Amino acid sequence: MRKEIRSKLVRGEVRNDQGANCELDAEIIEEAAEEGARVVRSHRRDLRKATILANLLIYRLIQLLFLGRGPVVLMKINLSPQRRDDTLELSRAGAVLTVNGEAFDFSQMAAGDTLPASAISSSWFAGEVNNIAGELELTLLLPLPVNFSPEQAFPEPLLNVQDGPVALPQPMQAPEAVQVGGFEE
Repeated sequence: MRKEIRSKLVRGEVRNDQGANCELDAEIIEEAAEEGARVVRSHRRDLRKATILANLLIYRLIQLLFLGRGPVVLMKINLSPQRRDDTLELSRAGAVLTVNGEAFDFSQMAAGDTLPASAISSSWFAGEVNNIAGELELTLLLPLPVNFSPEQAFPEPLLNVQDGPVALPQPMQAPEAVQVGGFEE
């Protein structure tokens, strides 16, 4: 087999150079061996990455099919602005969302489940909670103070909410009191 490879390589070099000086057989074989080794190393690296990815996908599939639920990996919070003087504080820990100190655990929701708003004992939830392929999606009321900002009035959804305190749109600076005719406004 080596002789055949060497013959093809030498013939290819002769054809490519059209009569120019041919490299020695040993150099041709060494170069071909190095290129073959580079290809094999690259394929091995790709196979390791593919194996890791396949194992992760199999694990996730087992969770979804046999355990009936999967871990909540992502959370999307839609905000529905409402003129109110109270405040909203949120934090997340996995599938648990804490709203003003009250924890709501959504870990029992399987992919595709919907929890109606009527099943949640909180006035902060403005609709159902959905688990869409491991992503919790919910809508909360966002209180608007007197000095609300455009970001609060027209909030963007909070995507890929991470564990820890959840940052919400902030109001504009409160106007300083102004004296008019001896009265403070």
